[in-house]
Amino acid sequence: MKDPVQTTEISRYVARHGQESRARAVRAYIDDHLHHPDLGVVQLCRKFAISRRTLYRMFADDGGVARYVTERRLARAYDALSAASPSRGLIKAVALTLGFADQRQFGRVFRQRYAMAPSDALGLGSAVRDPAPESNGSPADDAQPHSTDRTSKVRSGRGRTA
Repeated sequence: MKDPVQTTEISRYVARHGQESRARAVRAYIDDHLHHPDLGVVQLCRKFAISRRTLYRMFADDGGVARYVTERRLARAYDALSAASPSRGLIKAVALTLGFADQRQFGRVFRQRYAMAPSDALGLGSAVRDPAPESNGSPADDAQPHSTDRTSKVRSGRGRTA
């Protein structure tokens, strides 16, 4: 017999994210539960009453369920670290809060994904200002945003390493 609380939770996610797309509901659930270290195939299949095969098909274009979850965790970690000022224990706290097993594992996958250590992301903010290529030094040129957003570079694939 299904747990009525679990059934209600599933219904709420499916209703909130559209009956037409259970995949969207699963993705929304993942985003809302990134902090759970046990978030994965077994938990998702149980929560959404779907088979492993169905779940794997939903995430085939994303490289699989585990990769999707890791990518979402890394994106959230990058955002948190780049918006933060350096402080003792912050990287470990972010890693553990987002469901990574430990700081070492987090650091390894973060470096693979962003080609930088988590400590290098601290305080980057949303953009790093580059000088304008055609700037003639006028105040109007300085007002134009000529920035390189590390996050958009990385997420678009331009910052990835092979």
